[in-house]
Amino acid sequence: PLDEGSSISLRASGKIEVVEGDPGTTPAGNPDCVRPDGQHFNKDIGEWVAPSLDCWSLIGKVGEYGEAFVVGTGVDNKSVQTSGSLYLGVNDHTHLFGDNSGNWTVVFLGNGGPAKDNCRIPWIGSAADHIPWVPYK
Repeated sequence: PLDEGSSISLRASGKIEVVEGDPGTTPAGNPDCVRPDGQHFNKDIGEWVAPSLDCWSLIGKVGEYGEAFVVGTGVDNKSVQTSGSLYLGVNDHTHLFGDNSGNWTVVFLGNGGPAKDNCRIPWIGSAADHIPWVPYK
């Protein structure tokens, strides 16, 4: 678990498919919210895991009820606002996880301690069984 007041640094790479035929979406996501098939989405509506954050980006939170933040391809010295475990997720529509596939690899650079091993975050599953937040272990 992370302690309130500490800071974390992360790096992320890889590609996921957010819809069939997607050539690959990096952890940076798409701030314009346009899918590869041309469909445009409004990121400010409540159907996203984290409304107002970049669409299909890698997001994180600390603690089960922590506030979501964009990780993208990486964050440096992100201040931890509350104690708890680090959770990672993809900012997708809450009912559209079933068409996702692929994975991102996340490296935890530490919070004052040594770097941890890579964590692979898979995004495969149906809308009924996919959990939007994956604990970083």
